[in-house]
Amino acid sequence: MFPAIAITTRRHAMTSNSSQYLASVAYELSAQATRVRDLIGDKHWLSDGHHHEALLRDLIRRHIGHSCTATRGFVIDPVDINLCSREQDILIIDERHESPFFQQNDLAIAFPRQVIAAISVKASLNSSSLKDAIEGLSTARFISNRSASNLNHIWTAAFFFDTSKTVDNTPSLMYKYVANSLNNNHPSAPNRRITCEDLPDFICAGQIGTVRSIRTGNGIAELSGSRCANLSPAVFLGVLLDHLASSRGLPMAHFAEFIDNMDFPPLTPQSITLNSNP
Repeated sequence: MFPAIAITTRRHAMTSNSSQYLASVAYELSAQATRVRDLIGDKHWLSDGHHHEALLRDLIRRHIGHSCTATRGFVIDPVDINLCSREQDILIIDERHESPFFQQNDLAIAFPRQVIAAISVKASLNSSSLKDAIEGLSTARFISNRSASNLNHIWTAAFFFDTSKTVDNTPSLMYKYVANSLNNNHPSAPNRRITCEDLPDFICAGQIGTVRSIRTGNGIAELSGSRCANLSPAVFLGVLLDHLASSRGLPMAHFAEFIDNMDFPPLTPQSITLNSNP
């Protein structure tokens, strides 16, 4: 006979840590992006860029539900098919009532009413990359806004996995970079300039923070920045999901509500006002 063995168990108290969970979203994206660059170095930027886009698309797909598609693509005018946006790194398309005009593999061509959001994805935020993101997104917004049959507001955002050292040291430079994009030639409209109406709704700046645009409709926009650090990607996701909920006639998305209770310090200055009127 074996002697009796007394077995005791201890219950370890588990406490939830929402901040740590939300930060893991950024860590996951950063780790996956770094793996590819570690292997291919800096000589294959096109592949590296596609990888960044695929990582963010995969994260978004896991949260937006089955009635929406996240894919690369173009927005075209339903009346004048020659009017086409630049290729968008990520289009979020509502498929509840109608499929995209064209969809194959990871590429879609959609009409404005089907498009809920357009997102530009860049490896690093600097003056030129932010300017390029704003110009590309403005083409999708331009076609969406000119369509009489489109009752939805297309949400646009620029997502940067990292930031330049200059921005790291002075995050408020993002305001200046946005301002510098105003009054440049509009990519989709001859004889038209980029105005405050063309600015993205949201900018996610790597591990630094976020900037939101509040447009008043009369050529004026307020940019408001927050230092979200490693929670920036989670805040981006929450704002996006909140827009999706609003487009469906629903109240605040629960993911956004989850984040809304957190208090983030502002950039310095917290906000600036831009005026694109001549």
